[in-house]
Amino acid sequence: MPAVLPHRRLGGSEIEVSRIALGSWRTFERMPRAEAERLLASALERGIDFLDDARYDDETGKAPIPTGYSEVLFGELLRAVGADPGALTVSNKLWWEFWPGQDAIGELEASLQRMGLDRLGLLYSSTLPSEVPVPVAVEQIAAVLATGRVGAWAVVNWSAADLAAATAEAARAAIPPPCAAQLPYSLARTDWVEDPAMDAALAAAGASLIPSAALAGGALSGKYSDGAAGRLSDELGDPRRSAALRLGAALRRPAAALGTSPATLAIAFTLLHPRTAATLIGATSPAQIDAALDAVGLAERLTSGDVAELRSLARLRLPADALSSGRSASSTRISCCYLGSRAPESSWCHGGKRVASVRSGEKALNFERKVATAFRMYASRRSRATALPTACSAAGRWSTAWPLASTSLHFE
Repeated sequence: MPAVLPHRRLGGSEIEVSRIALGSWRTFERMPRAEAERLLASALERGIDFLDDARYDDETGKAPIPTGYSEVLFGELLRAVGADPGALTVSNKLWWEFWPGQDAIGELEASLQRMGLDRLGLLYSSTLPSEVPVPVAVEQIAAVLATGRVGAWAVVNWSAADLAAATAEAARAAIPPPCAAQLPYSLARTDWVEDPAMDAALAAAGASLIPSAALAGGALSGKYSDGAAGRLSDELGDPRRSAALRLGAALRRPAAALGTSPATLAIAFTLLHPRTAATLIGATSPAQIDAALDAVGLAERLTSGDVAELRSLARLRLPADALSSGRSASSTRISCCYLGSRAPESSWCHGGKRVASVRSGEKALNFERKVATAFRMYASRRSRATALPTACSAAGRWSTAWPLASTSLHFE
């Protein structure tokens, strides 16, 4: 954990925020009040000064109001821990849920009233409903900025096309463009952020990136492969979660080599994006906050080879199926071995037949790609139960930065 948490400026605004942002979502509503206060106090003591809140409907059946109690509780917790709102960047969102009956100023004022605050550092516009086109949204946000009750504005989960259009509309309205975009970004999902159209839209706006879902709902923590319980416990069999869960299991190996945890490593990856100002996290314990803060220092130590390995795992996920609890009776043992770029040849064999090879001078990632292709071809010819790897061991590390002495993977 860094002694002093670094800060980054949000786009072209004057706002500087801690590299880790703490989101509240409905988390505090599900915690005993004393634990919620300890959690928030812990974040503030460790230097987190970027806090993200929003209005949510009650799901507990116990809140005194049907919607927005998340904001009420957030404000109460701030006061309970003695926080100075003026020293923080507090953000909230426009949902446009009651448009046109409630305009942007009305939605903002209702949120501020529930939170017990006079102003926000940052106001996000969430994804626009069809009845609110981009020009109307920007006009509404211009009116909000004119009140002086918001320091800057940003967007959440917007498309590249809408972000580009908003930047152009902001210029016509003589207001600053959005200073940031909060978008899902993780090892399990890079497409939204790394799409060339989105990169161009962010560049045109001069906007920073605020990665959300950095742990893919907790799947990248790696804890589920050890049988731990968590928010995804009831979704472990959901095919939509399987890739991220396998990737979380695969992250244990590089994390151990770096002396860290899969969660910290996954968060560090998001901090490495050149546009990232702060990564948004959720936490239910001070230990989870510490793990996120450790990612700030880790991101500064990761080499290009480390990053290449992470991207390789995310793309290929070869050693990730250790989540499988059992073995097929007809399972087949397959081995591959990379002996280093100076070896005459490294090969991957099955049944005595070479199915992938790398010639002298090629690096580990090339070999891994060839193994992946060969394995997929093999899997397509065999039953799923037989072909999927259910156990994996690895010695050494995949890397594009340096050759390895020896690396082997065993699939059974």
